[in-house]
Parts: sequence; structure tokens; C-alpha cells
Amino acid sequence: MSSKIPDFLKSRVGLFKQLSDKEITKIHEGSSLISYDVSEAVVRIGEDISFLGVILEGELSVSGVTDGGLRKELARFKSGDTFGEMALMSDERAMVDYIAEKPS
Repeated sequence: MSSKIPDFLKSRVGLFKQLSDKEITKIHEGSSLISYDVSEAVVRIGEDISFLGVILEGELSVSGVTDGGLRKELARFKSGDTFGEMALMSDERAMVDYIAEKPS
């Protein structure tokens, strides 16, 4: 998959579609590839998010805790989706959990 990542980023990730091949290559070279098993936490509420996540394959659920203390799923992210943008821009800690629902 690693050699196909630049093409994937350019064609499937909206955030990167307008970037040049040189810019995509630079992003790829500066990135880390991390895999997660089903039910494994990618990010937990309160943790620092110091990265932009790109889902190459698999699926993540995004959930939070209501004022009443109940867990509520807020979204699902799939291949080609990105996450962590808001935390990076605001320098805030994660306000939701990101959990792998399929091998990711």
C-alpha cells in the first residue's frame, strides 16, 4: 500500500486534491503509517491530537459523552476521510473518542 499512498491522497482525499505531486510526495515522506485493530482507540477524549489523520482503509467511529453521561456515536469515518483538523487548528485536546470499527 505504501507505494500507492501518494496516488490515494491525490485522488481520494479532498483536502489534498489540489496539491501538486511534489507537495503530495513531501506529505507522504513526512508521514507515519499506523494500523489499528477493531475496537482499538486511535484517540481518546482528553488526549492531545498533534497530527492530521487520514484513513487509508477501514472505518472509525466518533463518539462522545452526553451531559447525562451516556455515550453517543456522532459520526463514522471511512477510507479517504480525514480527522483531527479542528484539534490542530484550535490547539485543544480531543473532545471525542476515535475508535477503529474495522481494521484501519
